[in-house]
Amino acid sequence: MRPHMTSESTKMLRRTIASGRSCLECSRRKIKCDRSLPCSYCMKVRVQCGYPPVRQVRTSPSPVDADILGRVERIEETLQTLERGLVEIRGLLQIRPAEVQGVRRTLSSESQTHEILSPGNNLAAIIHDPRGDGENRISLSGGSDGLNGAPKPLHPSAVGILSLWQHYLENVDPVLKIFHVPTVQKRLIGVVQRPMDLDSITECLLFAIYYGAVVSLPSGTCQDEYGEEKQTLLQRYRTGVERILALIIPMKLSDITILQAFMIYLICGRNDTQGPDTKKLLPTAIEMAFRNKIHLEGASLDLSPFETEMRRRLWWQIFVLDIRTAEDQGSEPLISSSSFTIKVPSNIDEANLHPEMSRAPSNNPAKTEMLFTLIRIEGSSFARQIVFSDKFCRDNSYDILSVDQKCEAINQFRNRIEKQYLSNCDGTIPLDFVTAASIRLILVKLKLTVCRPLLGTSVWGLVRKVRNYREIAVEILRKALALREYERGTRWLWLFQTYIEWDALALILVDLCVSRLGDQADEAWEMVERVHDYWKGKSHGRYDRRWGHIEELRIRALSFRDSMMEGSSSLEMSVEDQSQALGMTPVSLSPSLGAGTSKELVESENVELPGTGTACQWSTTAFEHYFHALDWI
Repeated sequence: MRPHMTSESTKMLRRTIASGRSCLECSRRKIKCDRSLPCSYCMKVRVQCGYPPVRQVRTSPSPVDADILGRVERIEETLQTLERGLVEIRGLLQIRPAEVQGVRRTLSSESQTHEILSPGNNLAAIIHDPRGDGENRISLSGGSDGLNGAPKPLHPSAVGILSLWQHYLENVDPVLKIFHVPTVQKRLIGVVQRPMDLDSITECLLFAIYYGAVVSLPSGTCQDEYGEEKQTLLQRYRTGVERILALIIPMKLSDITILQAFMIYLICGRNDTQGPDTKKLLPTAIEMAFRNKIHLEGASLDLSPFETEMRRRLWWQIFVLDIRTAEDQGSEPLISSSSFTIKVPSNIDEANLHPEMSRAPSNNPAKTEMLFTLIRIEGSSFARQIVFSDKFCRDNSYDILSVDQKCEAINQFRNRIEKQYLSNCDGTIPLDFVTAASIRLILVKLKLTVCRPLLGTSVWGLVRKVRNYREIAVEILRKALALREYERGTRWLWLFQTYIEWDALALILVDLCVSRLGDQADEAWEMVERVHDYWKGKSHGRYDRRWGHIEELRIRALSFRDSMMEGSSSLEMSVEDQSQALGMTPVSLSPSLGAGTSKELVESENVELPGTGTACQWSTTAFEHYFHALDWI
């Protein structure tokens, strides 16, 4: 057939391929191909178009030729097997330990230039040994099968797949909207019916789904339904995700399914004590998003409405995780506000989305399945503008606000969220209750975050200006307990298990170390003890390096309370009396607290503490434990 010209924008020369053959991309996506080179779909999505090699039709060879050809074919098969083995070995055996370096990488996007942090060397090593402890968990997976080196034996049975999928739909998807459920369910059922057709990318997503589902389940459920310990299941499916990611990510494929699986693995893995090191792996996820232009609005890339919506969901989950990781690490987000143009996801239900839709449906002003996700995005975006440094705000063109202005901004934001979103919530519906309770808790925590004493600043100068620390801290613990003790919302609790109230616990305990508050202390002690007992039984609390400082403050606060109950009638204590009760010496704070801070502490013997109603002093050592509990020292 004669060649012809198509596409006004590309003007690419195309030719028709023999009938009956689809290109590799269309075959992988299982869509109709027009069998041109390049085909219309590959031109539309701007990917390399290629076809499988044509088998040569041989004439009947002589017996000698047939024997030679057979040997050659067997040699080729052997070489292909060896090549696949080498790919797997390179992913498993690393010469150097995992390391992440601050390599500045520039990514161009039309008229903009973006700088982000990316891992320095070996991604496979980072995934295999995320904690840097030298333990290569991939070796636990056993044998492999298939071109992708995928650990087929790690898959559950067909019944197990459907069971884990159901748990994912009930426990994970409502609070982690990252893909289109009907589309993924269609792929999953296809795998159950035709397991031999499973490709690497779909398999990666499946392992991420298994992993996320198990993360969300109580240990008892894992034992009852699957006959195995939760840690055993987590290790198995974590191994599956890590192994395939280590093989696929270096290929730099453009399918967003890989990044969806990666994000499920990172977000759910935050609740797995043996899970991925988000700090090390998040830069890779951000780099992948930029490389595939996930950060740009779909309309500017001529993408379909469905693809545009899926990319929005994916990008904003990366964005939220970037903020959470920065808060956890005491650092600042990697993503800059000027580096992306993509809009927030639409407020629409799954049923209103379809891969073949020609135009996007309008935003629904009422409550939809996206309510929790949209509120979480809005809350994270707002927090990003007030909890990080002034330099970060300037770099991102945010307003530089005083403490009072930040508190007022929090009040205004809360009023808007209540009116725009929470007014549509029904407190008798479990997910609605969790949605409202979680955002209200976050907003109270934000107030304490912007008001609390800051490391390296004039601590007592700040204390004089801000009121009601203790009341805010007690309210935080009260709201946190209400959320965690809500039995009908237990299935979504996994997402909040890394939100430990370190600052509120530390501040109340410091206050209780040096203040006799009468009846007001009773409620504070009740909240502290209930929260302390809750986290003491959880691995996320007792294994954290900050837990020891919380325990130390609690012991000293109990000692102070006991000394008060033994006959002290004074409502105020001198620095010497405090030190004797706490077993401390009121020396200067650690030099790391900043110049001039300790002098203020020593001289300010009659400072009125916010929320106490009395004139009592915080000992310098108690302050040090406070900052240690926040992981600032």
